[in-house]
Parts: sequence; C-alpha cells; structure tokens
Amino acid sequence: MKQKCPYCNNEIEYEKGRDFSRHCANCKSGPGYLTRIEKLKNTRKIRKKRKLYCKKCGNAFYLELTDYQVKEKTHRTHCSYKCSNSRVQTKEQNERRRKKLKGKTNVRCKGKSYEEIYGAKKAYSFKIKLSKALKYKGKLKWTKQRRTNARKIKNIDEVFELTKNVFRYETNVNKTKFLNNRFVRKLGHIAVKNAAKRKGLTLDNIAEQIGEKFFIGKTSIGTNETDLLNDIELEKGIKLERQYYVVGKFIDGYDPINNVAYEVDELHHRLYKTQDLIREDKIKKILNCQFVRIRDGW
Repeated sequence: MKQKCPYCNNEIEYEKGRDFSRHCANCKSGPGYLTRIEKLKNTRKIRKKRKLYCKKCGNAFYLELTDYQVKEKTHRTHCSYKCSNSRVQTKEQNERRRKKLKGKTNVRCKGKSYEEIYGAKKAYSFKIKLSKALKYKGKLKWTKQRRTNARKIKNIDEVFELTKNVFRYETNVNKTKFLNNRFVRKLGHIAVKNAAKRKGLTLDNIAEQIGEKFFIGKTSIGTNETDLLNDIELEKGIKLERQYYVVGKFIDGYDPINNVAYEVDELHHRLYKTQDLIREDKIKKILNCQFVRIRDGW
C-alpha cells in the first residue's frame, strides 16, 4: 500500500492503516509537532552534568542529576563502591570497640558443651527448648498425612478418576510412583488402598478396568542363572518362560506344560529364607504348581 502524506507530500509504503496514521501524527511538517515537543520538554525532568566531591577521599566525580535530586540530596555521595564500603577508622574508635566487646564476644565454643559455656541451669533450659521444637516439627509433618489416610473414601469412583488422571499426566507408572503421586497423597495413599480392599479390588484390577496397566521394570539376573536353566531345558527337553510374573514377583523359570516353577537361589538368599518361603506359598496357591529350588554356590 502507498499513500501521500498531507503534510510532507511524500509517498509512504505501509501494510496496515495504523502505520500511516502513526507517520501523520509524528510528521515534522505537521501543525501539532512543535507544540507536542514543547509539552514533552516541560513535563520531562531535565538532567544536567554536575560536579560533586566524595565525602571520604575528597576526589571530584560527575553525575547527571535533576534539580530535585540536588535539593533533596537523593544522589550518592561517594565516588565509588569501594570508597563507600571501606571503613577508615582511628585508633581511638578501635579501642572503644575493643572495650565494649571485651568479655562478651570472642568465646571459643569449639569442642565445648553447653554446660561448660553457659552453666548447668541454662544448658538444661536450652536442651528442653530444642527437644520441644524438634518434636513439634516432626508432628506437623505427619499429622496432615495421618488425617488424610484415616478418612474413608465412600465412592470408589473417586479412586477410578484419580488413577485416570495419574496415567494421563505421567509415563511408566508403577505402583510406588502411583502411591507417591501428589494427587494420591492429597486423597491419602492408605485411604485409597483401604477403599479398594472394601470392594475386593486391587490396584491392578482398578487399572485393568480403566484400560491401563502398571509398569513392571526389569529385574536383575544372576551370573549363573541362565546357564543353569539352559541345562535343565536340555536334560528334560522343555522350554522355560524366563522371568514369569506372578503376584507382584518374578519367577526365574516356569514350565507351563508340566506346571513347574524353577528358582535359582544365589548366596544372598541365605539371609532371606523365611521371606522366600512366604513368597513360595503365595505362588503355589495361585498356580497350584511344583516348586524347585536350585542352590548356586552354597
């Protein structure tokens, strides 16, 4: 777009109408240009270069200041930050300060107890105050969470909506990540579990009804586990399913045709014999299978 300015008679290229109107308002040959500049001069505070002297060192320095700043003395009075922060003091001032602080400060507390510094009575009062403060802080953290966990969730629809929101906004959601989520913490992670138990549901069942599934991470495999299970496959002529998932746990090898579970116990399993037996009973109840344990190195 092109158009002639009515004041300067120059052709002006523009894309929008506001650009042309902006030129006309600020055109130097226009009638209102001089009056507008005079108004701006009167309203704006004019700054002048002024010579000043530092309070401490007495050196001269220059600043651009208005008349109001000079009258009210709102400007800086030192030539530099180093000069303003430096403290040049006489011997008399240092002696006065030394006499005031004598006996009050400069107490060496390193390697000493409260009783040695303040005495037995004062030290006892300090210890009581500190213990009360620490107990109060600990209570504040857990009282809110206890209240949320203690309440009962009457409608399970709240739990279903909550799980939908968690799976919507987060990826690779496992059960620990689900229970530590801020939405679940607000409603109460124990309250959510109790609400599901009342209806005879688990977290896996709730996720299945929504059409989702909790993420299961990879488990660590022993050094000789693969070799031992491969030998069993060759001897018996079977094929085992490795890391078979049951009841939140993984079986090292499972034979679905003969319904036999194989578990390889490394050296660290000596410390967890009771826990392994409890886990074995749970798997037997669900699969009704035989359970074979293979000791590796003990």
